[in-house]
Amino acid sequence: MDKCMRIILFLLLVFLSNSALACRCGGLSDEEYFYQAEEVLLVQVLATELIEGEKDSDSKVKVGFRVLETFKKSDTPSKFVYTGLSNCSPHIRAGYKYVFYIPNNKVVSTCTGSYNILTHTRYGKEKLAKLREQEAI
Repeated sequence: MDKCMRIILFLLLVFLSNSALACRCGGLSDEEYFYQAEEVLLVQVLATELIEGEKDSDSKVKVGFRVLETFKKSDTPSKFVYTGLSNCSPHIRAGYKYVFYIPNNKVVSTCTGSYNILTHTRYGKEKLAKLREQEAI
């Protein structure tokens, strides 16, 4: 019985640690993300820069990008955005394309709707077509 309890305890700890690391967002629709964003852009990331805080949780990444297409304009267009280092932050890499739903605070995350996009795939083309329709409304 002792061995069985150890296995159960181990599995319980593994399950709890994985769920503690998971990103939890509101699960909004693409339309809701679009409505809430100040700006919605298709971008290609040019550079990233780690800005270290006093604590790891205060650190962030500054992201420079080139705008490929604008779906929702802002009165003050963004020249860069920030993202955190948490599981809710998109894993941003230079050279890759992203759809950024940019809020007022200029911090993008999966919780604001931002994501990596492969523009040459059928799925990517469908997502962009949907954004273009949203822009026209």
